[in-house]
Amino acid sequence: RFGKTQEAIIGVSFVLAATGGLLLLANDPHGGEELRDLLVGQILFADAHTLLPAAVLAAAVLASWRFVMRTFGRPGFYLLFAQKQLGRIFNLHHSVMRHFEHADFGMPRLIRWYYQHYFPRFARKAKRIVTVSEFSKKDIATRYKVPSDSIDVVYNAAADEFEPAGDQKNAEIRQKYTQGAPYFLFVGTLHERKNIVRLMRAYDLFKQETGSPLKLVLAGNKMWWTEAMGKSFEQLKHGKEVVFTGRIQQKMLVELMQAAHALTYVPFFEGFGIPLVEAMACGVPIIASNTSSLPEVAGDAAILVDPNDIVAIKDAMIA
Repeated sequence: RFGKTQEAIIGVSFVLAATGGLLLLANDPHGGEELRDLLVGQILFADAHTLLPAAVLAAAVLASWRFVMRTFGRPGFYLLFAQKQLGRIFNLHHSVMRHFEHADFGMPRLIRWYYQHYFPRFARKAKRIVTVSEFSKKDIATRYKVPSDSIDVVYNAAADEFEPAGDQKNAEIRQKYTQGAPYFLFVGTLHERKNIVRLMRAYDLFKQETGSPLKLVLAGNKMWWTEAMGKSFEQLKHGKEVVFTGRIQQKMLVELMQAAHALTYVPFFEGFGIPLVEAMACGVPIIASNTSSLPEVAGDAAILVDPNDIVAIKDAMIA
């Protein structure tokens, strides 16, 4: 079992080429003091004189730290400069570069260009690549002509807070967020890739067919919400039973997961699917897509459905 520091290191999400060195965007779900100290101590000042004086680099890191903390409003995201002379270990999470290269799910043109232009170069220059599933490993090797024996799979895990809660606590959580009603839960950014429209339509069919009191809670930011998604929501007959939480903090996420009737997670594409392991840790049933990495991650712990089939999603909700 990994300790918090090791988990934080695995949480490094992107490594990209920068002038004279590497720029790391690190995602540490545990708050980040250990990761920050580790990286600053072991990477930042490694042969730092070849890029900028160490004092200037330290000031840049601290300024970046403060900027990101103000921007994101939470710990866990850090901009750090390291040297190009260091061994290159590239963490490709979710195979995002592969998916967004050819599928325009509302991705801004500049960001899509970045994936198209730089990710193949990163993959080919890396001495080793760490990714999060066998599916992603095969995807990376095939797409970028990288030897599969240079790619290591390190599966994600749920944070320690994700654990079953008792009936009384679950009732309190439901009262807090859904006026006591049971609910299906989706976790993630409300993006077209996440198949939100079909999930909402399947839920609408479920309500029409069963008359169940179950609500649908969509826990995530509307950062990629589109006009078409908005129109689909407005056409729902049971739209008032859909709860939008907006961006949530970890405590709320854990509570929502613990008290959920089931996790309904049916994206078109995932490199891993962290909500699945969080639901498993809480003992929550799962409805998941039968595509990409999700069958690998879910195993026999989920009802797998075709994400394009609204009726199939609805039937899984009834089951």
